[in-house]
Formats: sequence, structure tokens, C-alpha cells
Amino acid sequence: MLTCAAECITEEGFFCVVLPEQIGNGFTELALSMGWHLRLRTDVAENEARLPHRVLLAFSPQAGECFSDRLVIRGPDQNYSEAYTALTQAFYLFM
Repeated sequence: MLTCAAECITEEGFFCVVLPEQIGNGFTELALSMGWHLRLRTDVAENEARLPHRVLLAFSPQAGECFSDRLVIRGPDQNYSEAYTALTQAFYLFM
């Protein structure tokens, strides 16, 4: 996948993946060893109390600052968080 992305990407482009958290670190190490640069990492957790179970990664062929953050799917009231709704609203008719 990383090799195919490298053949298709432009110099200003980003290659983004959503992976299970336990796969994300190994995938990142492999990507870095192939010359990719990690530019964004978002850890995704079901709620504030739980550990992340998914990771959103964005790689670039160009070096640059890496931004890291955390996305919580559900707030304390068990409704979708504002951040999760903002990220996914284009994909759903009703949120």
C-alpha cells in the first residue's frame, strides 16, 4: 500500500489511513523507513475514559511539523461529540 501510494502521490499530497490503534505504530515505523513523513496523528477513543482503539494517520513525502490530537466519539451524555460530528457529518444524512 505504501509503495503504491508513493507512486501516485504528488509532492504536496497526503496519504491518509484509518487503522486499529495496535497496528498504527508498526505501520508508522514502516512508513518512516520508506521515506514517508508523519504529519498528523489522531487517536480515536469511544469516550474520555477509554483508551484509543483507532488511529487516523496522514503521511507526506515532504518533511514538516507533525500534529497530534485525540478524538472522542461520545461525550459524557453518550451523544456524539461535536468533534466526531464535524468529522463525519458529510457521510451521514442524520447525525
